Amino acid sequence: MRVGATIFNQNYSDWDRYEAEEQGKPVAKRPARSDRAIFNEEIDIARIADDSGFDSVWTIEHHFTPYTMVTNPLQYLTYIAGITKRVDLGTMVTVLPWHNPVRVAEDVNMLDAFLGPDRNVICGVGRGLARREYAGMGIDQNEARARFDESLQVLTQLLATGQCEFDGEFYKVHGLRLRPQLEHDLSVNLWCAGGTEQTVQIIAKHGVRPLTIPTTSLDLALVNMRHYAELRRDAGYPPSHTKLALWTYVAETTSEAQAAAERHMVEYANSALRHYQLPARICGASRATRRTARNRTRCAKMPHRSRAASTITILGARRRRRLRERPSSLTPSALTRSCSSSSTAPCPWPRRKRACASLPRR
Repeated sequence: MRVGATIFNQNYSDWDRYEAEEQGKPVAKRPARSDRAIFNEEIDIARIADDSGFDSVWTIEHHFTPYTMVTNPLQYLTYIAGITKRVDLGTMVTVLPWHNPVRVAEDVNMLDAFLGPDRNVICGVGRGLARREYAGMGIDQNEARARFDESLQVLTQLLATGQCEFDGEFYKVHGLRLRPQLEHDLSVNLWCAGGTEQTVQIIAKHGVRPLTIPTTSLDLALVNMRHYAELRRDAGYPPSHTKLALWTYVAETTSEAQAAAERHMVEYANSALRHYQLPARICGASRATRRTARNRTRCAKMPHRSRAASTITILGARRRRRLRERPSSLTPSALTRSCSSSSTAPCPWPRRKRACASLPRR
């Protein structure tokens, strides 16, 4: 079992001010809690994860709103590489249509060089969805699928061989060779989020392995991955495992975990709905949303110190202060938001056996 933690720099308390400002209403120019303070706190989480024995630290990419303020995940992880000693680093995800794929390959290659032979960069990519992000980037969202398809092909070539020959509608790359030269095949750690039918078709066609970040139930995510497996087989590729992202909250007691999870998980869902500008009628903490949070709450039965170590991905200054006061030699004992495991490893969470059973070690 391998366990990772995700940092995403969300300023949830600023949403009301931000939306009022977006509508032209008179509001304070700055949030009550500064974005920089949140950055510093999230960076501290990466240090704690590294010291506590987690296997990896991940981050994501979003723009322009309080949802998640990481505008360049590979740049962010390059800084994290310098303040950590042992964790692998991953993106979940770099949104390819917003970037030149040659630059993405160069940034992955540079980060791999910084990490050295004992650590890995895990390059998770995706297509993106938010209208305000495509508009802010000046990119026609109607071109997203074609841009993503071409970018994925260019990126795969470069990460696998360090060279690229490609002639597409958006990208024309000829005789290109990466420097510094690759030390090994980086495409083995290329993964792609497949949240839509179109994206699943593209990644299966090109043999890229799936990064599962469920936005619905795990049962529906499983159906999606079974469809991917069929398409991958039809394209002539061997079977593949997946990496799975999950929400997990661990606390001292079941009741404490449930109460805090219902707050933080609902807030995160609310933030996502507002960022993606989905219907306002579902932006509240509905009964169904709270039920989902309850279903995802986990209070693992583990030693006191291990429980403390696994709380780091759920935000809260009080918990972080308590965690920092504990010894740094803690070992992770529960899933955070990103997890991958061996298909033969026993699952320590019986009720999550379906979610864990088919995941790879790496």
